[in-house]
Formats: sequence, structure tokens, C-alpha cells
Amino acid sequence: MNNFKPPNVELGFIVYWYDHPGGQPHPAIVTALGNECICCNIFDPASYNMRIRDGVRHRCDPRAKQAEMQENGCWSHRGEWKTECEAREKEMAARRLEADARAAEQAIREQAKASQQQETAPKKVKAKETVVA
Repeated sequence: MNNFKPPNVELGFIVYWYDHPGGQPHPAIVTALGNECICCNIFDPASYNMRIRDGVRHRCDPRAKQAEMQENGCWSHRGEWKTECEAREKEMAARRLEADARAAEQAIREQAKASQQQETAPKKVKAKETVVA
């Protein structure tokens, strides 16, 4: 179920960085890419220097640990994060419904097959015992 794949991002992209998932966005430049995380140089309005955060997970990543997010923050594309998350959630819900429907159809087929086998199975007849005196 953990098939989350972060949205495509490339070196030099400007993204939003958040110190926590509900925080205010800060513009940041992607300076390194990993399989699941990125490194960001963050433009902080209260500083002339950039903050650097490594191991930053996408805002919608379900595997992001709360402690890890508190330390590294999270990122999203500018203005697109909400629509991406909603679309992904709808897609996953549709997939779950399809999987449930397939499982229900399979169970019905197996139940029908089992009842058909019971009807066609030869019935065992007990032989009568005769007592000879």
C-alpha cells in the first residue's frame, strides 16, 4: 500500500518548503535529488542567508515520519500540492473500489462453483446390513 511516488522534480526547480505540513510555504531551490527525498536551499524572509535542509519528503508522502518532518520539513510544487493530493486520493479510492469489486466477483464465482460441485457429486448410499440367523 506504500506505493507513493513523489511528483517529478529536477535540480534547480523552485518548490515550496514548509517547516511542518500545516505551516507557511517558503520558496526553495532543489539542490539534490534522492529516491524519496530532496535537498532544498530555502529562502527565509527573516535571513539574508539560505537555510539548507536535506532529506525533505513530499508533503503528501504517507511514509514521512512526524519527527522527520519536524526536523527537515516537507515540500510541494508551487500551488499544485492540493490538486495533486486530491487527484492521488481519488485515484487510490477508485483502485480500492475496483479491487473490492474483483474480490467480490471472485468470491461469488467460488461459491457458485462449490455449490455446483455439491449438486453434481454422487451421493453415497449406505448398504443395508442383513442379519443371518
